[in-house]
Amino acid sequence: MKLNSIFASFLVLFSIGLFVACDTDANEMGANIVGDDNFAFGDPEDFDFLAYNQALGPVETSNLAVQQLGVYNDPVFGKTTAHIVVQALMSVQPTNISYARVPVVDKVVLNIPYFSTLTYTDPDAETANTYELDSVYNKASKINLQVYESLFYQRAVDPETGETQKYYSDQIAAFEGAVGSTLLNDSELPEQNTEFIFTELGGFSEDEEGNKTKVGPSMNLLLNKDFFANKIMAEAASGNLVNNNVFVNYFRGLHFKVSQSGSDAGALALLDISKGTIKIHYHQYVSDPTPENPTPDTEDKIITLNLSGKSVNLKQHENTGTFENALNNAAPATGDAQLFVKGGQSMAVIELFKTKAELDALRQSVRNNWLINDASLTFYVDRDAMGSATDEPNRIYLYDINNKVPLIDYSTDQLTSFASVKYNKRSHGGIIVKEDGRGTLYKVRITNHIRKLMTNDTITNVKLGLVVTENINVTSNKSVKTPILLPQIDTFASFLLKDTPQMNIANPFGTILWGNTPGVPDDKKMKFTIYFTKPN
Repeated sequence: MKLNSIFASFLVLFSIGLFVACDTDANEMGANIVGDDNFAFGDPEDFDFLAYNQALGPVETSNLAVQQLGVYNDPVFGKTTAHIVVQALMSVQPTNISYARVPVVDKVVLNIPYFSTLTYTDPDAETANTYELDSVYNKASKINLQVYESLFYQRAVDPETGETQKYYSDQIAAFEGAVGSTLLNDSELPEQNTEFIFTELGGFSEDEEGNKTKVGPSMNLLLNKDFFANKIMAEAASGNLVNNNVFVNYFRGLHFKVSQSGSDAGALALLDISKGTIKIHYHQYVSDPTPENPTPDTEDKIITLNLSGKSVNLKQHENTGTFENALNNAAPATGDAQLFVKGGQSMAVIELFKTKAELDALRQSVRNNWLINDASLTFYVDRDAMGSATDEPNRIYLYDINNKVPLIDYSTDQLTSFASVKYNKRSHGGIIVKEDGRGTLYKVRITNHIRKLMTNDTITNVKLGLVVTENINVTSNKSVKTPILLPQIDTFASFLLKDTPQMNIANPFGTILWGNTPGVPDDKKMKFTIYFTKPN
């Protein structure tokens, strides 16, 4: 009984400690956990490798889980302008529209929620709650936001290949050449269009009975009533609203076009566009007018269109000379001194063990009972090159290029975070470590990947890809528009790169990491370290 009591007490204390550790503030988690070397015991040895820059070119942006909208000026990498085109789907077929009852559109409201965290619930039912925005950058700055009808039909199937239709980030001309002539967010209020700001204020939603519900911060635009009266209400009996298959060909959705507002630098938000809605508020008579009752009472109605159809994220990149030069002068044969890793635009290719002789020697040592305790890659941020950049990728993601999958260390890491799902799999790592508010390093643990590589001479030493990620929990891929031939180097066969991780495309930020070429200072060089226990 006494032993059971002691064991139970230990479990309680351990659970409390684990909860506190997991509930650490997200901004501190990188510094407190990523640098933790609990597994790094034994004899450390650094091994050789190759790391070089690789431009991605235009990438597939069809139906992303997270889209970018706005203008973002990065002093290191350049300017990105991101637009969205999305299909609208009927939530239900609007069978309650009756021309005999004289329907009149009162207002049309476009709403797209922002990622946010509730910070204060106001007890007053008439006062909105307070929130903190997440994934909105330079939020005090304005943008010029224009919303048009899209006339571009987003196909489900590519007629040439019979496969799922893909659309790419650079297809701006094709989509902008197919927009309606009416500006839909044509309010006289400049904050609805020419001086739009991503506000963190909460708001209210309203149902048909006029009941209001508190909601989080969102894009909330008044759209042109006459357009929707003619486009939707007037078509109730035409057959164009019979189902969504017909509807998406008739009304092909919205085109969100952005540009800078005056001299403002611009702002950019990450959005889940599929959560957006268009609500057409209208009223009509409760019954058909008669000679005895020519003006019956009216009732309020709402038609809801969900922005959950197919979408594409269009992007314009104006790279800095430094970034452009790095991409154009990558050195696959010798490696690059600086690794420019930018969301949706570039990656680093890493080849562990430069020669087969080095790999074979290590495999022999493992056969001679060397135990691998820990293996990791440490990437140091070139803080001078990053200069005045205030936004840095919170996390990097290392994956198997050949097979387009995460490393085994990712798959076996089941650690989760109470603070944010973006800090899950923190033992595998890749989370930024900061000093004085600026990034200093990223560390990725690859112990099981190296152990697996040592177990069998026939296992391929695959090329590794390093990208930034917006969400470590999503590992699906999207295509690059033009496949890239990665060259053969020593034991690494050439490989045709056709994909990049989806969450790399979603992240707007970039970082410059030190490589491991001879000119890099020893204390800044990227390191590939393995800790061993060796037999006496």
